[in-house]
Amino acid sequence: MFHALIATHFPTALVGFVLGCCLLFIPTGVQSSTTHSVTLQWKPNADSDVAGYKVYQGITPGSYGLSIDVGNTTTYTARHLRAELRYYFSITAYDNSGNESPPSAEVSQ
Repeated sequence: MFHALIATHFPTALVGFVLGCCLLFIPTGVQSSTTHSVTLQWKPNADSDVAGYKVYQGITPGSYGLSIDVGNTTTYTARHLRAELRYYFSITAYDNSGNESPPSAEVSQ
């Protein structure tokens, strides 16, 4: 089972969710950003064969025009986002054989 924890802020919201488990992150307050960026952070997967993670990004719920392989890191910052658009994100984990987990719950800024 893939477990991932996401926290995102843009510019003043803080959201958390997990892949395939339960909510582990409790928002602690409001953050601000002047750079129009979104930072995603998740808990590492404990499965021994996890090779990395992919971040999916789009401007339509459930439809992602961009897939970013972030490797075996548990954070990603999407930069240079347009302030007038709402961005949607989802994360998957993949194993050494290239098998990809179902997508996480979607978050938006």
